[in-house]
Amino acid sequence: MLAGYEWSDEPRYLDAAQRALAWVLRQRLPDGSFPQVVYPGGRVNCYPQWVAAVGDILRAIDLLRPYGSEADPQPTLAWLLHGMQQTGAIATAHGFAAQTTQHAPTAPPDVRDLLPVVGWADKAFRYLTSLPAAALPAHAGASASFAAACTLRGHLLHYFEDNTAIVVRTASEARHRRQQKRMIGGTIRYLWNKGAMWADVHDPLWYLK
Repeated sequence: MLAGYEWSDEPRYLDAAQRALAWVLRQRLPDGSFPQVVYPGGRVNCYPQWVAAVGDILRAIDLLRPYGSEADPQPTLAWLLHGMQQTGAIATAHGFAAQTTQHAPTAPPDVRDLLPVVGWADKAFRYLTSLPAAALPAHAGASASFAAACTLRGHLLHYFEDNTAIVVRTASEARHRRQQKRMIGGTIRYLWNKGAMWADVHDPLWYLK
């Protein structure tokens, strides 16, 4: 809508863009996140709450600022940066395990929360790369391995990522190799060697309900 205004000089397009952003920001939660769905009448589904994808909302705030928008990006920027992992990747969401019950999720997180997704991360990085370096946390440019306990459909798993691969194993069988900071043993449920077109292991657990 904003692009339409800039091309046509039609005020109605700018007005529509400003109203759309104002509506989105009225849905913003105190922690800077947003509900998954807002239904007619105001009923909401909160979970999962997108993390990386809020980069597009932050970008919209910036784009409308020259036209008088005074929206505060900081709560949502804090939400986005909280999802930055040690690898430099951005978590996809919070609360995937609660998408059916809509009850507040408990630890450990769903593996789908942790797993970075290109189609969401591009929105985060497009926004973050528009900021001055001083606006980013000191660790933003670093890249280290990342490991975390997680779950999927009631199964306890262990997530590990470094600059070579993403590996998800059955946690109850896995053990830690301290020197290499990697998990060994356990049944591999998911394995993507970075650079490959697709995952080498993609257990049906990931897509069967």
